[in-house]
Order: sequence, then structure tokens, then C-alpha cells
Amino acid sequence: MPTTIEVNKQSVEALLGSGREKPFVIPEYQRPYAWTDEQVETLFEDLWEFTTTSGGTEHKGSYFLGSVVAYENEDGEQEIIDGQQRITSLFLLLRAIYTKLVITPASERTAEANNFIGKIEPAIWRTNKLTGTVDYKNILLTSRVVNNEGNEILHSILETGKADENAKDNYSKNYRHFQEMFDKHLRQRSRCAERCHVRPHCPRMARCAFRPERKRPRLCHGERIDLSLEHGESECRIHRRRTSSARKACPAEPDSYPADADTGRCKQEVPQVAAFTRMNR
Repeated sequence: MPTTIEVNKQSVEALLGSGREKPFVIPEYQRPYAWTDEQVETLFEDLWEFTTTSGGTEHKGSYFLGSVVAYENEDGEQEIIDGQQRITSLFLLLRAIYTKLVITPASERTAEANNFIGKIEPAIWRTNKLTGTVDYKNILLTSRVVNNEGNEILHSILETGKADENAKDNYSKNYRHFQEMFDKHLRQRSRCAERCHVRPHCPRMARCAFRPERKRPRLCHGERIDLSLEHGESECRIHRRRTSSARKACPAEPDSYPADADTGRCKQEVPQVAAFTRMNR
């Protein structure tokens, strides 16, 4: 009987959703999970930037995550031939986000959080089609890599949402790292919200990417800042072409508004024409 090869483009939601009918299996012959901190960070930062800029609910952009090659075995499972490192990382990422979201009491969660929780659950675990009850023990990804104790570690993390803080295996380290990065970006988002509506008279105001109905000042902390004009950027627009990070603290508000690197004056008081002059250098 000839082998049929089917190639199609799917969203991550559709791909993982197919696991409800045909669970994913990492077969015995695959190599152990080996993603490093750098690869995990790249995946997370790329997805976060895409979501807050060209993707997300308000945009129609697309992000190519990579190819996954799988075939259906005799047991009706999807054996992953290529892409098992990405699939495993996606499961760990979604579990890390889910764990953080469900910590908040249901009565205090936002509609967005509840929606995301509802999309993650059927992507990781088998759920009752009528009641929506989640069976956390029935995971839609199973690793059967030969002679690898990580198989049980992965299953435990996906089931319980807990990883040993002292564990050195890649599953545990990367799961904890995903949680740390998620917390970091939430703190940045919170700081952005706190800075909205500051000095509304200032001529140099920009729309807040997370709260577009409000405004916030362009804050520069040298060459790189946590919250630039657009959250996908890591460089201050004014100092984009500079190599020097020297600056003086604003005497009025030293913690919030650094002084301009050239004039030493509070950036909020620098005339708008001076900003355009520097940008055009």
C-alpha cells in the first residue's frame, strides 16, 4: 500500500487541537529533549513580540513557527518524526502560562485570561466534550524516548504544573524559565499601565501600546529601555544611533525621568524641536 504524504499549513491551535483525536507521541528513536535557555528565550520573545505587534486579537499577521513532520501509527497516534523539540517546548510554554493564570481566583480573572485558559486546556489535556471537565492525567503528548528518565519528568510537569527547583534536566529548567519570562513581561506591562496619564501636558507623548486609549511619555534610560515607544522595540528612538549611555538623573524625579544625555535637562522639559533635531542626526 503506497504511503500518502499530506502537507498543510495550520495554526498552533489547530495543530495541537488535532491531538484530541490523535495524541502526539515522541517515539523511542528520537533524541532526548535538548533545548537550551537561548532557544527557549528566542521562542518566547518572538511570540510575545508578535502577539503585541503584528499578531494578537487586533491584527491578522502570521508567524511561522517551523515545520512538524508526523505520521499516524497503528494505534491512531501522531508519531513526531521532526519538530519534537518545538512541540515539547510549546507544551511546556502553554503549561507555564496556564499555571500562572489559574493562580488568580476565578472571580478576579479578566475575560482574556479565562479565554486563554479555555484554549490551553484542550490543547494539553483530554477534556470531556459535554462538561468541559479537564482530565489532567490524560495528557495529549507522551514521550517514549528510550532510556530517558525525562519521560516521567515531562509527564509530571504537564500534569501538576510543578517542577523541582533544584532539578537540572532540560524539561524542568526550561519550564521554570518560561514562568520567569512570563512574570517579567507581566511586570513590564504593569509598569506601562502605571505610567499612563503622566504629565498629559507634555508635547512629547506617545500612545501606550497596551492601553491605546491613554497616553504615556517616551522614557529613555540610555541605549535600551524596558518600555520603549512600541513594546516590540528595545531601543530608544531618540538615542537609536548613539553608543553612549551616559545620562544624568532628572533632579525633580530621578527615578522616573532621566535627563537628556546632551543637555542634562529633564527629558520631559526638552522642547519638541530638539527631539526632532536629535532624531535626524
